[in-house]
Amino acid sequence: MKIGFVGAGNVGTGLGKRLAAAGHEIILSFARTPDKLAAAAAAVGRTARSGTPETAAGEEIARAAPGAMVVKAVLPFAELLHSDSLLIERRRPAVFVCSDDRSARLTLPSLLADIGIDGIDSGPLKRARFTEPLGMLVTNLAYVEGMGARINAVLIRDPSA
Repeated sequence: MKIGFVGAGNVGTGLGKRLAAAGHEIILSFARTPDKLAAAAAAVGRTARSGTPETAAGEEIARAAPGAMVVKAVLPFAELLHSDSLLIERRRPAVFVCSDDRSARLTLPSLLADIGIDGIDSGPLKRARFTEPLGMLVTNLAYVEGMGARINAVLIRDPSA
């Protein structure tokens, strides 16, 4: 699968390395300089290349490019993505997945499973704005409160309900 990231920083390269290792083609975009972007793509692996943000995706791109499959997910910390194991207390981290494309919401969890993350279908793209404050809370707990990067918010539900 071809997967684009708007951003070639620690999160984009961490996910890119894991997805490239699972056989996916990666496009990284947006770095401070073209040289940094090319270096990030080279670090990800042989199935990665650099491109423009327009070749990747984002909520604004979804509006500007009708028909594009756009997915938003609040991911684990970059430190965790670059570590040997993603497990936290012997559990896979969870990621809330939002997209207006139902097929994309079902596809992304399988990609996340390729790298050891559980994807949770969280509905349409407009719900992504609710996941972002959760990400801010977890970030604050990790770094301001000193809990570290091996924390994650999960959804626990009774499947029989």
